[in-house]
Amino acid sequence: MNVPQYDAIVIGSGAGGAAAAYRLVSGGMRVLLLEKGGHLPSDGSTLDVRRVVHDGQYLSREPWLDGHGNPITPEEHFNVGGKTKWYGAALLRFSAREFLPEAPYACLGWPISLNDLTPYYEQAERLLGVRPFDCEPDLAAILDRLQAAGSAWQSSAMPMGLSADIANHPNEAAHFDGFASVKSLKGEAETAILSQLNARTNFTLLPDAEVEALLGHPGSPATVNGVRLRDGRTFYAPRILLAAGALHSPRRRACGSLRQVASLDGHGLRVPRDQDGPDPKDDGRDQ
Repeated sequence: MNVPQYDAIVIGSGAGGAAAAYRLVSGGMRVLLLEKGGHLPSDGSTLDVRRVVHDGQYLSREPWLDGHGNPITPEEHFNVGGKTKWYGAALLRFSAREFLPEAPYACLGWPISLNDLTPYYEQAERLLGVRPFDCEPDLAAILDRLQAAGSAWQSSAMPMGLSADIANHPNEAAHFDGFASVKSLKGEAETAILSQLNARTNFTLLPDAEVEALLGHPGSPATVNGVRLRDGRTFYAPRILLAAGALHSPRRRACGSLRQVASLDGHGLRVPRDQDGPDPKDDGRDQ
């Protein structure tokens, strides 16, 4: 029997998954957060150029097939915190004009404004420790040329999710973009958001938990109400949030049951097929 063990299951612990889990847990829901990868080591190896860049030690080796059937290996990271562990920490807001229509390009305006998003920007910036950083000295000459008399170019401090203390840690300061901080000097999903939930009794983080399939509700195959992990464990909840990234969310969706895929296709919602194909046994019942 598909008895819900949680109020919500979130798949993926990166920017989207961590933010969703934070809001749901804060609202009192029982949340299970599933992450395919594990915790990154804190031994300094995530700052090592050879191991990170040249050897690709922390990149996935998972093979995919492109549209022509040729093997490819996307540059993906599977770890708690997702790609936020590796990003360059630049966290800019959209400006007010970017929400407006642009008639010369036939672009409609957003249905929301900057004012609508401002409270959320402020909360995210507080959580991630965003602060302005002035331009690095070695770029000043370039800026001077760009801002020559009559130029429309302007410079401003960069809002970044970095600790104000990072300058006192030269190795971290030189390796924050494309590397994972060892001393928690970068605002990212694990240390800035999920760490605040660890003591909550209504939050469970399960690392090294690869979702093999989404499970359909027996009475409504197009409705997902459970997940099955690669190790065979199943979990159920009335809300399933798929936040596995732009590549893996549609790929994982395609591993739902045949009836789910057929139902969505029948409503004009094309589902991208996984290279392994959907599992014909996934009918919403425990196997």
